[in-house]
Amino acid sequence: MDEKLIGIKEMSEKTGLPRSWLYLATSTGNIPHLKIGKYIKFRSSEIEAWLDLHRRGTILPALKRWSFHGLKPKEPMNEEQKDI
Repeated sequence: MDEKLIGIKEMSEKTGLPRSWLYLATSTGNIPHLKIGKYIKFRSSEIEAWLDLHRRGTILPALKRWSFHGLKPKEPMNEEQKDI
């Protein structure tokens, strides 16, 4: 086991998410975690992947969706089309 597991407090500090939200997300299964007895632990690599899945406002996920559906982004308008 090379990857260090982190707890709720450190996870909250790293992500800026409130501890209360993290507890709720783990109890409902909305975030990847490990439950070891009474302890909740996270793997950094799984959390990074989970955060990437929830990323908004970047072009990378949009390009992945387009390529997945066989679509291409629209061509930028030229100067003549902008006046229409």
